[in-house]
Amino acid sequence: MTVDALTDAFDVVVMLTWSDWKTEPRSNRYHYATRFSGSLPVLFVQPRFMDPEVDRTLEANLMVEGSGIDGLDICHYDQDADRDSADEFVALLRARGHHRPLVWIYNPRDFGPLLAAFREAGNGFFVYHATENYFTHSESAAGLEQQKIRDLVTKLCSDVDVIIGVSESVSAAYRSHIEFDGVVATVENGCDAAFAAQRIGTRTWQSPPRPVAIYQGGINPRLDFALLRQLAIDMPDWDFRFCGRQAEAQPDWDALASLPNVQYLGELDPAALGDRLFDAVVGLIPFVQDPWIRESLPLKAFEYLSYGLPVVTVPIDSLRNHPDAFVEARTAPEFAAAMRAAAEQRAAPARIDERLSLAAENSYDSRFHEVVKIITDARAGLSEKREPLNVVMLYDERWTHISTIQEHLDSFRKYSRNEFHYLPATGKWAVSDDDLDRAFDLSLFDVVIVHYSLRVSLEDYFSEGIARQVERHRGLKILFIQDEYERTETSRRWMERLQFHVVYTCVPEDGRAAIYPPYRFPGTEFRSTLTGYVPETGDLDRFAMPLDQRALHIGYRGRILPFVYGRLGNEKYRIGVEVKRLAMERGMHVDIEVDDSKRIYGDGWYRFLGSARATLGTESGSSIFDFTGEVAEAIAREESRSPGITFEEMQERVLDRFESPVRMNQVSPKIFEAIRLRTALILFEGEYSGVVQPDVHFIPLRKDFGNIEEVFRKLEDLEYLSGLTERAYQDVIESDRYSYQRFVEEFDADLEQRHRGQRRVEIVSVPAFARKPDGSFVTVLARDPAGFVLANRVLGGVLQREQVMEQVRDVLASPDPSAPPAPAPAPVPFADITVAPDLPPHTAPEPAPKPRLVVRVARFGWHLLPAGMRTRMVVRARGLLDRHVAGSQTTSLDYRIARRVFRALPARLRARLVQIFGSQGG
Repeated sequence: MTVDALTDAFDVVVMLTWSDWKTEPRSNRYHYATRFSGSLPVLFVQPRFMDPEVDRTLEANLMVEGSGIDGLDICHYDQDADRDSADEFVALLRARGHHRPLVWIYNPRDFGPLLAAFREAGNGFFVYHATENYFTHSESAAGLEQQKIRDLVTKLCSDVDVIIGVSESVSAAYRSHIEFDGVVATVENGCDAAFAAQRIGTRTWQSPPRPVAIYQGGINPRLDFALLRQLAIDMPDWDFRFCGRQAEAQPDWDALASLPNVQYLGELDPAALGDRLFDAVVGLIPFVQDPWIRESLPLKAFEYLSYGLPVVTVPIDSLRNHPDAFVEARTAPEFAAAMRAAAEQRAAPARIDERLSLAAENSYDSRFHEVVKIITDARAGLSEKREPLNVVMLYDERWTHISTIQEHLDSFRKYSRNEFHYLPATGKWAVSDDDLDRAFDLSLFDVVIVHYSLRVSLEDYFSEGIARQVERHRGLKILFIQDEYERTETSRRWMERLQFHVVYTCVPEDGRAAIYPPYRFPGTEFRSTLTGYVPETGDLDRFAMPLDQRALHIGYRGRILPFVYGRLGNEKYRIGVEVKRLAMERGMHVDIEVDDSKRIYGDGWYRFLGSARATLGTESGSSIFDFTGEVAEAIAREESRSPGITFEEMQERVLDRFESPVRMNQVSPKIFEAIRLRTALILFEGEYSGVVQPDVHFIPLRKDFGNIEEVFRKLEDLEYLSGLTERAYQDVIESDRYSYQRFVEEFDADLEQRHRGQRRVEIVSVPAFARKPDGSFVTVLARDPAGFVLANRVLGGVLQREQVMEQVRDVLASPDPSAPPAPAPAPVPFADITVAPDLPPHTAPEPAPKPRLVVRVARFGWHLLPAGMRTRMVVRARGLLDRHVAGSQTTSLDYRIARRVFRALPARLRARLVQIFGSQGG
């Protein structure tokens, strides 16, 4: 398994330790941290009290400093600041652009809030490195609060993904004491064989004047001081040297160190320690003999071998696999005999080679590759047992009458492996922002998505009460955004406030840094998406006439877009006007219009498009980014000075200086419609998001119309058109490459890469509304607690009907719906059921209420008008609304009169009119 698999899965390693990087010798923490840093950034996190100087002076919750090793930083963490430190640390990762942390844990005590934050985000993968068997009591570890640590480890390990034990005995203890369905693996402690080899170089060991026995490691109650004292007394001809940090107040150690042949060398740097090890005769592992020690694997074991030293050790299970390298002894006499025998073999070349070879086999380089394989395999295995995530989609239901918006929203419900819920989140509600904030609990959801129908380019479009919840949400947050050229700065401020992790954007990759500067969005990943996909209307094909029956050469409906869209926006108008003129000069049968009053909607549009041999098209989007609204304002000023100004004049006077170098030109959903109806495409030359290619899927038209004769000739060649439309249909439609199903499958794959955790809760749903065949809705939410037993989950086990009824009864009886319910008689494994205060429940479906008299009269009067007049009025209303949204031509008299009349209408009627006249044509 290559390290590439590690970098594919993670983008940072967070090591949660109880170490002091600056003073701790080269432990396994050091070796794994430095090896990880060769591939990924590493944050070595240690509680602030580990460094006395930092503990004394640190005033902030976090302090980050370099370690002297590239890619590895030390983070001093205020463990007493609880959630504040955790939030700051998560913000630190985000600021550094890290989204997928590998959380490598040693310390189960000091990072609870941080681990909770990682789990809420759902993007962490958790490994506990079990260096000790805390489930075995040890007298030598009395100062470690063993029971407390045992409880902490038990709680921690029940919720990690992988446990890596340093010995098989340690791993076995965790398997037997912890309810855990993850991976438990053994990777023994190793040594830095490469560093030792470099340190030894070409030197040959020389016997010292007096034999030297050496011990390196912590000088603490784990050492058998009585055995060592007796050994030093029994072997006066040997020197005993000790290297490492000594604990305070150890009388037994003081007594040992006072002997004439005992020398304490202090804490040595790696080079000095290596020299001392190389010069010695034998290495010692003289610990207190208890199950804790026997089941461990001391760090120094293979480190001794890497310098050619024979080793004498107390019984340790893992070392019994190498009896020639590690000689067991239990008593002082046994140690003395083994040490003298080992001294005779210290310089033997064959034995030295055996020790060095065994050290190389157990180097941390090989251990690291074992660890990488375990982690990456375990992470891949999580996908097989991953439960569907709970996702809430925030959107504006007032725009779902537009087919592309409805299909985009609904595609997630139809095709995603995850569970989707939908929440309208725009405008003002009948309750205050504070009440709205309390009405929904978005923290139940693993993922929050803001849909592009909720336009973040508008300041007050997002309902504030819901926006607050999104801002607080600690899970994965995603934004789908379109029309990014409109008031871009407002969108950017919303993005900064809500802190999206992923943004699906239509801005081309080579232009994103100009629109979304990395310094403003370091923690946001931008992904490409299209404005729409192949329409899924089931009976759309019935509108496609056989090609040889299509007498109409070209059918097209364009429009005059507001000036603010620049040259690209004007192309929709220009291609229609010019092609119509050129075709009529040649007597061709075309139906081309660019007047809003001639637009066609619904099935009529599909019938029209399917009756033409070809249609026209341009790239969709805008060539101008109006970051702050200043372009619209400049246009309005020029329009007030020059009523009736042409596009060319506006381009010269205003627009030229705003034209953007970022090519915001995309494929339009209309192109998918034409391909599905097997209508040929005549398109201005362009890229079209790479979906269609010139002369393969469409007839290219030069923007100076220089090849118009060739285009017209191709329209007479039915065999050519048949081949062209068939290729387009096969490559775009039949391939499923641009289907909504493929889009959602790719989205699910993206989601799986960014959310690796289990879902927060299982959300149990009960029927609230029913939709009748005529499209109307009726309320079916039960009034009585018994009605809530009808749910989308099979009851049983710890969840019985009595529990459901009791839980719901407490909520329904509470005068304050936001108050927590009374405790249930037994644990309930799903989220508390809450009922919105303004939603009266009903015991049975009721017929839709009859419209009020004024509505019926208005409807009757409307239908008395001629159909043509009704159409013109609808088109006019849509045009006025489009101008209002775009901020264009808003100073004209007709717009001002319409606005005054509109504002005089009741609020409910205004909302209904906006819903009816939302602009989107065929």
